[in-house]
Amino acid sequence: MFLMGPVTAVWGAVMFGEPFTAQTAVGLAIALSAVAVVHATGGPSAGPDDTTARHRDSAREVQEVAPSRR
Repeated sequence: MFLMGPVTAVWGAVMFGEPFTAQTAVGLAIALSAVAVVHATGGPSAGPDDTTARHRDSAREVQEVAPSRR
């Protein structure tokens, strides 16, 4: 997701002849470095994903409050 911009810049330069400037190269390097750092450190947290747990819990609550009409 975070490499969508850099990949689009490269694609635009190759496919459509858009200019690939030094500023574009620096932006690409920063994005790649950031992704490499996050990947090497295991992401923002080493524990389970809290948002996934919250969604799972709220889905259970919805099922308990409004059971399906089968």
